[in-house]
Amino acid sequence: MSDIPVGRVELFHAKAESANGTFVMPSATDAVRIKKAMLSFDQGRKDRDDKLASRSLTERITQMKKCTWMCSTYLIPSGSAGTAPDCGKMLKAGFGQETTVSSTSVTYALPAVANDVEQPVALSLYQQLGHLGRGLAGAYVDKMKITLDKKNEAEIEFSGPATDGFHMGTDSVLNNVSTGGASIAVQSGMGDKYSVGARIKIGSQSTVYTVTAVSSDTLTLSPVLASA
Repeated sequence: MSDIPVGRVELFHAKAESANGTFVMPSATDAVRIKKAMLSFDQGRKDRDDKLASRSLTERITQMKKCTWMCSTYLIPSGSAGTAPDCGKMLKAGFGQETTVSSTSVTYALPAVANDVEQPVALSLYQQLGHLGRGLAGAYVDKMKITLDKKNEAEIEFSGPATDGFHMGTDSVLNNVSTGGASIAVQSGMGDKYSVGARIKIGSQSTVYTVTAVSSDTLTLSPVLASA
């Protein structure tokens, strides 16, 4: 099997966060049909140029992560009255207000009073391309672009910043997972695929674990492991 993923297997998910900036792993019901999507993040490592009695650089400054995202999709209703379209979470994040009337309608609008202080809606975004994936936490919609063209279908593009980003992938554990343990071992030589702060899921568990340390091919996780 090829390790190079192809675009036709791309999946994109958006889920509202209960605590802004805290990643929530989306489920199948959070999937969004897209034309294209891009999740990007970069974190610089700047050399310190302190005056030292050494010719070598001894330290670097880890800079703030710069995270941005965009996705575009057709502006099409769900086809069922009172049911939001699959991009509804992003519409709510962009407009700030969603009103649902059961079996009748779902509408989006800006807050009624201009000086109201609204808590912005933050999203967890997850993009999967074959066995690879990337995610963003604390993703905000600060721009929406609706394209209406008599020769083409209506489209909408969302974009904005995010507070955190990380890569994802798939692997096999070396041994059976022990309930209550704080670490797992992955296949030999695969530890380099992981970094502190990465989020992982094990088997069919719903729990999302955070990697707190990496030592060779052993990952330390938080919280402790549930039964597999």
